[in-house]
Amino acid sequence: MTYRTEQGDINAVLSIYNPNDNPLIGVWREVARFDCQTGEPIPDDATHLIEEIVFYADGRFNVTWHPFELYVDYGGDYYFDLERHIINLQARYLNYLPPNIDGAGTFELTTNDDLMLNGISLGNAQNTSTNEPRACGHRLERID
Repeated sequence: MTYRTEQGDINAVLSIYNPNDNPLIGVWREVARFDCQTGEPIPDDATHLIEEIVFYADGRFNVTWHPFELYVDYGGDYYFDLERHIINLQARYLNYLPPNIDGAGTFELTTNDDLMLNGISLGNAQNTSTNEPRACGHRLERID
């Protein structure tokens, strides 16, 4: 799309979506992590929760533990099947890419509009203890 202004043309790409077709779009915050071994919630004091996960209408996502201005820890592309509740996050660019990411799993929107990511590991924050448990499930709450 091109907009004409007195100073010249401005080009923009717009993504139009229906929230019923992609309910993931928006800004989310991690509120709980689930241990890979036990499936039990990891205590808050034993983990660093992700403060911002953004799903965009054009199929991109960003993950940031400590948002500051334009900083993003890592991002990439996501694909999902709304009927089968399958999601795949593929990291494509980064400032910090945790070594233990596994982006293939399932998702569920709960009755209180939380997003559960199951069988997925979004990794651990930079400079965290090697004793921090690996999470294979994440509960996110919408913040936008």
